[in-house]
Amino acid sequence: MSKRSRASKKKHDRNKRKKHKSTTTVVGSRQPTARISKCLTEADDLIARRRLHEASELLQREGRKQQRSPELLEMLLYVYQELRDHMMIARTAERLVRLQPGNADGWMMMAQGYAFCGRAAMAANAYRHFLERWPGHANAVKARKAEEIAGDAAAELLTDFGFSEDDFDWLVLHDEILFEISGGEFEDAVSKCRELLKAKPGVVSARNNLVLALFQLGRGTEARKVSRETVSTWPDNRFAEALHGRIEFLTGHTAEANAIADKIVRRPSDQQDAVAAQVELLGILGRDDDVLSVVKFAEPIDKDPRCCAALRHFEAVALMRSGRGAEARASWKQCLKDDSGYTLAAENLHDLNSSGGHAPWPDSIGKWIPKPVIDQFVNALKSGQSGDSDAFTRAVEKYPYFQTLVPALLDRGDPVGRELAFRLAQGIRSPEMLDALHDFAFSQRGPDDLRFQALTYLKEKGRLGAGPHRLYRDGDWAEIQVAGFDITDEPSTPINPQTVELQAEGCDALASGEAAVAERIFRQCLEIDPDDASSVHNLAGAILQQGFERKPEAVQLLLEIHERFPDYLFARTSLAQIAIYENNLERAGELLSPLHERQQMHISEAMAFMTANIEVAIARDNFDTAEKLLDSMKQFDPDDRRIAQLRRKIDRARQPIRNSLKGFASGLRRR
Repeated sequence: MSKRSRASKKKHDRNKRKKHKSTTTVVGSRQPTARISKCLTEADDLIARRRLHEASELLQREGRKQQRSPELLEMLLYVYQELRDHMMIARTAERLVRLQPGNADGWMMMAQGYAFCGRAAMAANAYRHFLERWPGHANAVKARKAEEIAGDAAAELLTDFGFSEDDFDWLVLHDEILFEISGGEFEDAVSKCRELLKAKPGVVSARNNLVLALFQLGRGTEARKVSRETVSTWPDNRFAEALHGRIEFLTGHTAEANAIADKIVRRPSDQQDAVAAQVELLGILGRDDDVLSVVKFAEPIDKDPRCCAALRHFEAVALMRSGRGAEARASWKQCLKDDSGYTLAAENLHDLNSSGGHAPWPDSIGKWIPKPVIDQFVNALKSGQSGDSDAFTRAVEKYPYFQTLVPALLDRGDPVGRELAFRLAQGIRSPEMLDALHDFAFSQRGPDDLRFQALTYLKEKGRLGAGPHRLYRDGDWAEIQVAGFDITDEPSTPINPQTVELQAEGCDALASGEAAVAERIFRQCLEIDPDDASSVHNLAGAILQQGFERKPEAVQLLLEIHERFPDYLFARTSLAQIAIYENNLERAGELLSPLHERQQMHISEAMAFMTANIEVAIARDNFDTAEKLLDSMKQFDPDDRRIAQLRRKIDRARQPIRNSLKGFASGLRRR
């Protein structure tokens, strides 16, 4: 875009904002405070630069402090219009008309927000109020047309509910319940459900919404009770049946949930809301084949775009979990065509494109575990880390069913859900939780790093050895060795105090390249203590530095000391490195394998051990492992000279692969 075009667009946006401000009438003359004016100026600058989310955060933050500022709400309305966030348009307009009941444009925008959110009765009600109060308004013609559309939809709903025209206010209340749930206002939703059910006890959807709201408040037992009563009284309500299955599963009754799922698969619903709920249940249960079966059954059913989007999303998850990635991507893209605001599809696609490793997941963590429960567990985990382990125990005892969700969340949770389940499994540490971590570690679900953490944790807890273990990494199965040890100040092989100073002199000589001097010093050490393994090892190193022709002599010394002291780490790592240089990786692995079982190492031992393992990883072109080990070395001792040497080795080893790929690509271009 040219400079002139950018300036023109900026001017257009500025005029558009001015026009918006002029159409939202402020009732009563008042000047905003200096603080509000400053906030409005900052927000306007953000809007001009199209940083709309930042502008909304700024305005919301200030709005929490200045709750009676219509100016902040008016600018928020403009931002939400630009973002096409109809839910927040309606919510913000509600706040504005509470402050200014005579704000005609606020009423108009609120009605439009309700209409776009699919709340026909609320929209019709708001449009009618607008037209009664401002019949000659510039937007009156538009409002009449919109009221007709919303009114017709509301009339159909009255028939569906078996309501008369006199029951219109109850239909509005039902709409408000759905609106409160979609906005996360669950306390208000429960209150309104109870009010509606007191007047109209036969409204099954109000009972279903009550179940949803109770569950989201963390009142799972109460939600399950209401749900059981509903399906008992209305056994033919397929939405209630599917919802009951979900509540059963999420409150720890997996067998009951699967029994309901079996019934659904045998006879899926032919109504769009019910079939969407059925597919959601099957998805959260991980029954991928059944999801695909029911989605296929639902193809001929008349569905609105919202329902189509939901079915496409759950279909994509099932396809992806079945290894049909290209088809899954196509389904998610179709989902977003049906409903551009379907965030689950967008988040899964983003995770795939960014190689996050979590996709696919059917539902966000908020659908699995209510926020109040998550908050309690997170606080309990923090308390446990700060020494109050009883807080965690109390949380687990209060929500025992949560343990049944851990394996499912590890298998198909979103990023937050999977991480929470992982931490909770570590905190609970029961045999069942360790089994869940074991299954997760050896699966293809979730990020490589998190599964490797599970593997390391299981080794620390003695549930498995160092390996090698067959683990799914970088899109393929690979043999992985687990090194889990604590760093200690004590070397595993004690040093003779009579040779300490001489040893230090010899090591300094080696570091300075004076190998012959070092050899003489280490031989002097052996005269003092012929059984000092460290002196023999360092002597072999000094001999190796003096030329290839003396290599057999050095190797023989290493073999002798390894035979005499098989637990001496440095002899093993040195022999392993020699085997690597001779391309005998099998022998190198045999030498290093016992060291993986060690629980403790001195820092010098750990650095030697990791150096040898990096050499093996490089030789096997396993650069991901090499990089991770090098990062660990940097954490142990960032100044160790071997780090720079290994960095160069990894880069050189990668280079031939890069060059061959470039050659291959250029060959394709020539062809």
